[in-house]
Amino acid sequence: LEPWTDRLYSQLRDSDVRVRKNMLMVLTHLILNDMVKVKGRVSEMARCLLDEDPRVAAHARLFFSEFAKKGSSPVYNLLPDIMSSLSSDESLGSAPFREVMGFLIGFIQKDRQCEAMVEKLCARFAASDAVAYHRNVAFCVGALQHTERSVRKLAELSKLYAGTLTD
Repeated sequence: LEPWTDRLYSQLRDSDVRVRKNMLMVLTHLILNDMVKVKGRVSEMARCLLDEDPRVAAHARLFFSEFAKKGSSPVYNLLPDIMSSLSSDESLGSAPFREVMGFLIGFIQKDRQCEAMVEKLCARFAASDAVAYHRNVAFCVGALQHTERSVRKLAELSKLYAGTLTD
C-alpha cells in the first residue's frame, strides 16, 4: 500500500465531495488500525477540517480526536510538520490556518508537551524568511496552554525569534 499512499491522500482534494468523504473514511480506517503510517501527508487530513461539506469536516474532527487517543501523542509529534506544510500552502489564508491549528493544538494537554512544543516551534522561525510564516509560527506558540516552565523556555529561546518580531 505504501507506494500508493500519495495517490490516496491526493483524493482528499478531489472536486467531488463523495470522493473526499469516502477517501477520508478509508484513510481514517487505515491509519487508526495501523495499516498505513501517517508520515508527511497528514496535513492533507488537517485541510479536511476546512472542507465545505460539513460531513467531511466533522469526519476529519473525529479522525483527529480518535488519532489523539492512540499511543504516544501522535498529534503532538506531527504538529510541527503539519504547521510547516500548511504554512507553505499559499492557497490557505491566515484565518483557515488558525482554525486548523487552533483545533489541533487543543490536543496538547501535558505541561511537558507544551514546553517541548515551544522549543520545536521556536526552532521553526529560522525555517523561512517569510513574514506570513513567522506569523503562523507565532500564532501556534501563542495558542499553546502555557505554563510557567513553557514561558521560561520561551524567554530562553528568544534569540531564535527576536529578529522576526519587527512585523
